[in-house]
Amino acid sequence: MPGVTVLIPTKPDQAEIQAVTAARAFDYPPDKLEILVARGRQPSVQRNTGLKAARGELIYFLDDDSVAPPGNLRRAVEHFRDPKVKIVGGPNLCPPDAPELEQVFALVLASWLAFGPSRARYASVGAVRESGEKELILCNLIARRDTMLELGGFNEALYPNEENALMDELQKRGDKLIYDAPTARGGSGGPVLNTRGQVVGINSAYIDGFSGGTLGILRVGSDELGDGTRSESQCVLQTTAQRSDVGSHPVRILVNGSRLRE
Repeated sequence: MPGVTVLIPTKPDQAEIQAVTAARAFDYPPDKLEILVARGRQPSVQRNTGLKAARGELIYFLDDDSVAPPGNLRRAVEHFRDPKVKIVGGPNLCPPDAPELEQVFALVLASWLAFGPSRARYASVGAVRESGEKELILCNLIARRDTMLELGGFNEALYPNEENALMDELQKRGDKLIYDAPTARGGSGGPVLNTRGQVVGINSAYIDGFSGGTLGILRVGSDELGDGTRSESQCVLQTTAQRSDVGSHPVRILVNGSRLRE
């Protein structure tokens, strides 16, 4: 089986990382699995730095609060038996215990009327198929490391939606991108709240320019909305509770995109 690096960008001082807990529970050979946390304040830069430092031939991109079920990785890796497949991904679903307002936003994001084909990012839609940037989302995406490096990684001037330009380029080259809805269970789109509980934004944005348009997650930090502002939306990939008895698979940490700590 190929070596896989789970790459998770986090904030510099973030202590609890849900994606690490979930990754430690993956049904995958421990000697073939690396968990790499890239700390910093620019996710695109953190991901590119992680790409260069990663040891796996496949990179599983997760957000810090993504919770992927144990069988995700083994299932998705099977698609890479075809050398033309460069990326595999699934949707980002809303957990059933999310706040009511967040579930409302999730219903809108998963609506064909509102978002057309991009609703497949927020709902399990159809069978396994070749797909593209309109349906795939970076918080639940597996890619070939050599392909990512060949294309120069993510455009660091783009955030969010930095994955869309890269996937668009892959499709132009004739490479395969696979949408496999069962590779993810759970997820969301939702409101951004300030400290008074007021909705001040939505964690998605419609960006025109790639194949007529695309939908992506917009993360707004406290320095942009004022001290104390927080986002109540999550990127969760399963609906079941996290396991707490998954052992202690070693985690490599990139600090500020430079220093490496084991």
